[in-house]
Amino acid sequence: TAEAVRWVAFGGNGSAGTYATACVVESCDFSNITFGANQRSPQHGITPATTRGAVIRNNTFTSFAGQHIYVDSYKNFDLRIENNTATLCPQFISFVTQNWVRLTGNPAFAPLISSHVNVTVQGNTVGLAGPNSFYYDYNQAPYNATFFLYQYDRDVTALYNPTLIPGFKNINIQGNTI
Repeated sequence: TAEAVRWVAFGGNGSAGTYATACVVESCDFSNITFGANQRSPQHGITPATTRGAVIRNNTFTSFAGQHIYVDSYKNFDLRIENNTATLCPQFISFVTQNWVRLTGNPAFAPLISSHVNVTVQGNTVGLAGPNSFYYDYNQAPYNATFFLYQYDRDVTALYNPTLIPGFKNINIQGNTI
């Protein structure tokens, strides 16, 4: 399995704790991006990592076969996802908080544990693709389309404690048309 295909990835240096600030991804067009039968990894449209005050707005996703906005590593604070449009969308937003140390067995992966704090999702217009439309891997059965998917690993270890490192805090989803 290859690494995921990311179209726009931005942010700071998570290992050093250096945050990118005031980043904006705006007015981009992600159209007719397919997931081929030989592809073994998901498509990620926009991936912020280690940001403060990032804005994802006024982007268009048309027949983009993947996760439109995706985060699984590092910490993001005050992220705004607003006024984007998606049609035939298999998965609009996917936020994952997982215990990378437990998954890899390597303590050096501790900085990768993601945290999503003060996130606003508003004014987006999303037409979901429907049942059995999201392929994470063609070797697996497809999933149903989702507007917002979050995965939260609650396993506590010496280097990961969800009460000290919030996976999700103050997530505001309002005024979207789905």
